[in-house]
Amino acid sequence: MNGDVLQRVERELGVSFLSYLLNANDDVVRQRLAGTQPLMTEQEAALTEIENLVDRLIAMHLLGDESEPGPSFVAKTLLSYDHAHETTVANALRLRAGGALVDVGERRVTADWYLAALARDCYAATLLPPVFPDIPIRGGLDYIAYVVWRHPLKDLFEKSVLGDAELAPLFTTHDEASGHSGAYYTNLGHGGGIQLWMLAEGLMSAAHWSLALDGHVDSDAVTNATVENLSRLRRLVAGDAVEVKARLGVAGIPMGEVNMVSTPWGTLRALTTEESTRVSELEGVRSEAVLETPVDMKLYLGSGIPAQGTEGPGELGRVSQRLHDDLGDRFNRFALTLFLALERQRPVAVSRSWTMFDDIVRLGGGMSWSPTPWLAASEALRAEELEAIEEWAGRVQRHYHRSITVASQRVVTALAQRYDPADGLIDAVIALENLFGTSSETQGEITFRVSTACAYLLEPLDVERRRALRREVATIYRERSKIVHGGPPSADAWKHRERAAEIVQQSLRRLFIDKPELLRNADRGIELILGS
Repeated sequence: MNGDVLQRVERELGVSFLSYLLNANDDVVRQRLAGTQPLMTEQEAALTEIENLVDRLIAMHLLGDESEPGPSFVAKTLLSYDHAHETTVANALRLRAGGALVDVGERRVTADWYLAALARDCYAATLLPPVFPDIPIRGGLDYIAYVVWRHPLKDLFEKSVLGDAELAPLFTTHDEASGHSGAYYTNLGHGGGIQLWMLAEGLMSAAHWSLALDGHVDSDAVTNATVENLSRLRRLVAGDAVEVKARLGVAGIPMGEVNMVSTPWGTLRALTTEESTRVSELEGVRSEAVLETPVDMKLYLGSGIPAQGTEGPGELGRVSQRLHDDLGDRFNRFALTLFLALERQRPVAVSRSWTMFDDIVRLGGGMSWSPTPWLAASEALRAEELEAIEEWAGRVQRHYHRSITVASQRVVTALAQRYDPADGLIDAVIALENLFGTSSETQGEITFRVSTACAYLLEPLDVERRRALRREVATIYRERSKIVHGGPPSADAWKHRERAAEIVQQSLRRLFIDKPELLRNADRGIELILGS
């Protein structure tokens, strides 16, 4: 065989695509392309057909300069429809190489069957190298639209959607330029126009995206997930909520030898290979783990879309804000659990660096992120720490109250996100104020109350130790006050930040274990002093 042609085939199609066509694994195909290992007879025959195809395209001057960007003409030819075999040329080659296709059952005049057949025929396209590598979020999905647009089932699928009483309400307008279209909004925080001619591609791309993030992509899985997305879309159009997966990037705690940790707020696990790849493409963002948690997705259509406010977010913004506030609350309680459960030289503080939803019709799932401060992550989780995490998750679930939200958020922020020790000190002391002070007190009163209440909580029996702790907290408080009133931080600001965070950790532990009733009492500071 022509070595130059095979090299071009490998460059343009990639090993994964060739492996699918030839019904062989990647290593075997690489060995064949290197000339070190022949394929089976039927596989060699399929490879010869690919080589002959490239030769014909070259002879017809249909292949341009390989350096030119854009879709591969070889790939487009292989993805064209083969009417004799009622599938794509690529799938027909796979059958001749001894492979099998996804079984979509007997032909039925339904949107579900047409979509399943489209997904089966589009799967090979997802294995091709991306047309535009600088748009990484699409990965290998650039050719799906090419297959769909030239597929004879496209029009039948769209006609079936319009004839489906549950799906038709999505598409309320029609014009020559856009075809059938509509407007929608989701509580995940995105929306806009939706066009019927893009529906099949959207459902398939979203299914592939979610499966790729999980590391479970194959033709059966993509086909089934695509049809399931259509089923879930029906429920959304009907006004029902549909559970989807939210992935929250966790920065600050490597998983190490631990595979996953179940909590009431989601499952902590290591990043998959694809998640790691996506995160690496985001500038200034890092995470060592993922908190995976379910959320209820809702869809609003046309006139049912909440109104946008003229001087604020309005109900449109509040719809998504409620969901994102709930996610923030879950992450806060999860972070508090690790902060209280893990015994380390420095308290463990994690931050949320990115969010992805396994959306149903939108590629990328509304991914959002923020730069992650490059503070040193804690040492990795250890298996012997899982019992403590489970125990503290139970305590936090039973006794957490919104009155300590500021404390739990600020102390974690002080350690996980503040480069400047003065900023961290301010956050840590705000956490102490939230635990033991009130907003109505003067500066001197609040210093006395916070330091005294904290001392009584942590040193209830030893008077001298209690006095020493009260003085220490008062000193930390004065340092913070000097900074917020314009004074320069002292050389001990970093030490004060670390000690203040440690005192918050000890105080929260004592409250959750010995005095959980005070967590619901905003006047717990005075209660501790008077009750002592």
